[in-house]
Amino acid sequence: MKALALAALIALSAPAHAEEPAPMPPDFTAVESLEAAQDLAKAGTLVPVLLFPVEVGGPDVPPNTVYITPEAAAERAKALATIIALLEQDKLDQMDVKPAFKGKSFVPSTIVMKAWHTRRDEKFEVTIHVW
Repeated sequence: MKALALAALIALSAPAHAEEPAPMPPDFTAVESLEAAQDLAKAGTLVPVLLFPVEVGGPDVPPNTVYITPEAAAERAKALATIIALLEQDKLDQMDVKPAFKGKSFVPSTIVMKAWHTRRDEKFEVTIHVW
């Protein structure tokens, strides 16, 4: 009986399934052209977004377009919603967006969105990690 109780205790304390290794972060170093980024967008790996959002005056033109992961696009959308709300409350009146790239990759590794008010001590900054 003790052996059965010990076996049950061991079974209950053992993990139900093996731990899966954490997924490797994406690596877009080989994406060195617009065409390569567009191919990944067609496959759903990347999505096009406007670097400087049209909602706050950015132009909807190809030079303002970057390709980022869907997860990064979701983070960007949240940050943009916050910025728009603060603009509407007159807490911000200026904005700057800067991408950073690794090597020759066409896909930014990060995007820094900064917004501030020229007459007040209000500011907002977020770094979106793409890869």
